[in-house]
Amino acid sequence: MACIDKQLSVSNRIASCFKNFKKTGQSKMTDHLTNVTIEMATVTGEMNLRASESLNLRDKLHIITLLAFSGEIHECLRFRDTFTEMIASNANLALVYKVHYLNQALSKEASKLLEEIPASGDNFADSWKLIKDHYDNTRLIDH
Repeated sequence: MACIDKQLSVSNRIASCFKNFKKTGQSKMTDHLTNVTIEMATVTGEMNLRASESLNLRDKLHIITLLAFSGEIHECLRFRDTFTEMIASNANLALVYKVHYLNQALSKEASKLLEEIPASGDNFADSWKLIKDHYDNTRLIDH
């Protein structure tokens, strides 16, 4: 009987150790999951903030009013510099926005140059180059 009692005592101690280990392990796992959840929420929040900032930038760009460019020689330099700085070189602005800003800013003779070119993002670079090349050449010819 003494042997059985010893075995039972050892068995109880093992069971107790196992329960303590299980509780400690669960507690550590819960702490780890909590930390991971907090970290994920932080990263998600940062991503949402960046997306929101990007959207805010786009919203602000929609209210910009560019001065119209009719093709008059005295308007060329002002238009080219303004459009380049505000629109063409803006890496945060999608090409489709750029081409629409370009088309909206042109009037009279200048707008006729782009009549045959579809207003799509894929055509922005060609449209902008056409306008710049035409009016840079015209300016040289007239002066």
